[in-house]
Parts: sequence; C-alpha cells; structure tokens
Amino acid sequence: MAGMLSSRQISAEGMSSSSRKAEQTHLGESTADQPAPFHHVADAYQRLEQLSVTQTPWNPPDAAVMGLLRQVNQQSHLNQSYRTRVLVKDVTNAPPTKDGIAIEWRVEYVRPDRFAVDQIAWADGSADRWVSVGKDHYAFLLIWVPGNQLPNQGHYPRLNAWFRIEKYLDLMKHQSPTQVAEVANGETAYLVCRYTPTEWPAFNTGWPLKSPRYDEVTFWINKDTHRLEKADVRFSGIDDTGHSASGHLEQFVIDYDSDIAIERPKAER
Repeated sequence: MAGMLSSRQISAEGMSSSSRKAEQTHLGESTADQPAPFHHVADAYQRLEQLSVTQTPWNPPDAAVMGLLRQVNQQSHLNQSYRTRVLVKDVTNAPPTKDGIAIEWRVEYVRPDRFAVDQIAWADGSADRWVSVGKDHYAFLLIWVPGNQLPNQGHYPRLNAWFRIEKYLDLMKHQSPTQVAEVANGETAYLVCRYTPTEWPAFNTGWPLKSPRYDEVTFWINKDTHRLEKADVRFSGIDDTGHSASGHLEQFVIDYDSDIAIERPKAER
C-alpha cells in the first residue's frame, strides 16, 4: 500500500475495480451477490465510532492494568471470528472525501485464513470486493475472478494480514501504555490505553511509510469481555513519492466468535 496518499494512488489500490459505486454498498444494504448484513452491524460500528475520551482523566498504568492487558493479549489469539471496519481519514494530499474518509474496508474474518472484504475508495466512489480462502483469492469484477489472474496479487494477503487485530496485540505485548483511563458508554465500561510507539513494524507493513511516526495510538478495551473493540492511530512519515504524509486510522471490531461463514465464491467452486 505504499503511497495511497494521493487520489491516483487511492483509486489504484483497488486494482480490481468492479465499477460498483460506494453509495451502493452502505452497511445494512444488500448487493447483487450478497444479502444485507444484520442491522446490528451498522449500529455497533456507529456506537464504537462515537466513543471518545474528552475530559477524561488519564493516569499511569498500574499492576492491575498490566495484568488485564496480558489477559487481553492471551485471549484475543483464541478468537475464531469477528467483523471489523477500518477507516483511514484526513490523508495528506488526498482530494476531498466523504466525512474525511479516504479509504474504507469492511471485513469479515474467520480463523485462520478466511476473509471477505469490501473496499471503498471514497475519493472517487469506486468499490472493490474480494474473498480469500487460504492462499486462494477471488476478486469480484461483475463475475468472480481468481486473484492469480490479476496484477499485483500480493495485495490480498498483505492487506488481509493487516486487517487482523494482531498488529495491536503486538504493540500491547511489547510496549506499555503511557496513559490509561476508564470511560463508560451506556452499560459498557472501557479501559482506554494510549501508546506512543517509536517503532511499530506490524502497522507499517500494511500502510508503509518511510521514517514512520505514530503521534498517538489509543485502544478501547471492553472491561467485561477483555476484548479490543476500537483502535485509533494517528500516523505520519514520508510516502513513496518522497513527500510528507499523514493520516488517521480508526478500526472497530465487533461480533467476536460469531457464526460467520466464508466460502469460495460459487462461480469458482
């Protein structure tokens, strides 16, 4: 994904553009080959997007917090499935976009290696879809096409790996938060952890920049379930054209261990 920091690069990242417009693939709506998701998916993402830590007192982490984070890390590696939405906003050099969102992915994941992905480049409204089952990838181009028939097929496994929450678990395992806070959203209590990593290879693999800097990384962890539900990353660096670049990523994770079925597209079975 080197670059993806200009309108040309954002549009080109899809490679397999199916000419579907983003407006036709809003959460909660159906497409020609996939039924509408449950309404709770859109509601759950919206609830997480509204989480904030405004006027919340921050404290240094204590032993209890560090113990909880170890539990989160251990438990999260056992999750069998989840849904996630990834937004990249406020990207330097990108044209005006929907609510500042340059590119968006909506992902269903089933361990160990099944993914169903919708990608929306809001800069031009183009949308792409792919399904991955193990090492086999299929892109939707009005019909399903095997990924090995498309250029830059390495796009799929690299992004798929980046969508997973392991990049956050990696940071959680190797670095301690600088500050923590507790917030409540209705009946749900969250532990909020803020990090300022100097290096984070697991993140940079998916959104590569030269001399990357992570100005602020924040995780929201459900205190009842010990699951990561939201991540917020503000990053900067040098893009593949040699220009300064920055952006803001938000990732929301819902439906852990839910009944998600991802199969090879029927046309390719």
